[in-house]
Amino acid sequence: MLPKGKLPKRDKGHDNIVPEYRCLKVPVSIDHTVNTSILVVTNSSIPSVSDHTKMKEMPRQHFAWALASLFCFLPFGVAAVINSRKVRPLFQEGKYELSSAASRRAKVYSVLSTVIGLLVATIIASLLLIDCRFYEDNTTIVELHNT
Repeated sequence: MLPKGKLPKRDKGHDNIVPEYRCLKVPVSIDHTVNTSILVVTNSSIPSVSDHTKMKEMPRQHFAWALASLFCFLPFGVAAVINSRKVRPLFQEGKYELSSAASRRAKVYSVLSTVIGLLVATIIASLLLIDCRFYEDNTTIVELHNT
């Protein structure tokens, strides 16, 4: 409803009402024989059907990376998969900010899982390499001692 005494602004040269107000024709049936419509003027802050058709671009889900990060460091990999699976439903509900936040969290958890997994793999590989070299050196000494 318009405030009392305030008329909607009109474009010059057009019959359309400018975007700050919207006109909707609502069909009304009287006595089931006469079909007529009434003009409803609404404030532009109320979303219309055309606002929902202007879809934003859906953020990336990072699902493949999240699945791969499961094999690097499981706790962060699980968090990455959960957040990557939240992106599409949140976007479809119109919660664009939450959808992009879930996408960012999925990416962050994937990166953390990958980095931690690579660090752990590097540490384990270096410890195994050091252990093998130590074992080779000790067997040489034992063989020399026995001869």
